Amino acid sequence: MVTRVTENMKYSLLTRNLSSVQDRCSELMLQLSTQKRINRPSDDPAGMSTVMNYRDMLASMEQYGRNIDGCTAWLNITESTLSSVNDILVKVQETAISQASATATAATRQESAATLESLIDQVLSLANTKLGDRYIFSGTKTGTKPFEVDGSYEGNGEEMTLNIGKDRTMHYSFSGEAVFTDMGAGTVDIFGTLNELKTALAGNDVEGIRATLDDLKAAQQQVTRYQAICGTRTNDLEITKGNYEALKENITGLMSNTEDADVTKLVTDFQMKQLALQASYYMAGEIGKISILNFIK
Repeated sequence: MVTRVTENMKYSLLTRNLSSVQDRCSELMLQLSTQKRINRPSDDPAGMSTVMNYRDMLASMEQYGRNIDGCTAWLNITESTLSSVNDILVKVQETAISQASATATAATRQESAATLESLIDQVLSLANTKLGDRYIFSGTKTGTKPFEVDGSYEGNGEEMTLNIGKDRTMHYSFSGEAVFTDMGAGTVDIFGTLNELKTALAGNDVEGIRATLDDLKAAQQQVTRYQAICGTRTNDLEITKGNYEALKENITGLMSNTEDADVTKLVTDFQMKQLALQASYYMAGEIGKISILNFIK
């Protein structure tokens, strides 16, 4: 059986072929402009799924990185503040030791009491340090000033946390209750001890001065302990962030391998498709000129 090829069939076939070449040219132009092999799910469903997973991983690590930066900033200001408090406590201990000796007099102790009052004010100011608009030693009550003038604590004993990885949480704050008081994790009431020393100095009470020496030493150790924890946690955060940076680089490379186009091959393919498209246009024009009259002599 012989199938007759009609003019309509020839034009339909030509149109489909021409449309196919045009679509492929458009697709190659899009890939050239984005330099991506995958621009929509239909380009490669499995590849797009892999790319989306990579993007989710990168987004998570970006958020973890921001959390790490926030924790690091908080720990840095905390460590700096505690270092200043520690320096003051060293001075106070030196004062207490010197004024408990036999060479000190009532006059020198009165003078030291006045100096100590200024140092207590400095410690109070440091204990009420803010980062931005948040108090760093108020526990989770960051909008509440932690210490009043009399040294009473108004915050809570909780630590603030942030996620720095999947199923990994970092405690990045210390409450004033733990650092400056004998409540909770603290063992020494620093403001109470300082005020006891001031009272003993002002009253020329040698035994009272000596009675504060152990607590002053313990107070310094209490502050130094939290300084060390700050350093340990900051180092941990730096290592974690470094690991994330390396992992992000690897994932970015894997994602590029999956979705990026081979530009050199893409240019070659595009040039070939342009030639094919030009040939299709030419053939379409030529076929349009052909009729039965061309063959009648």
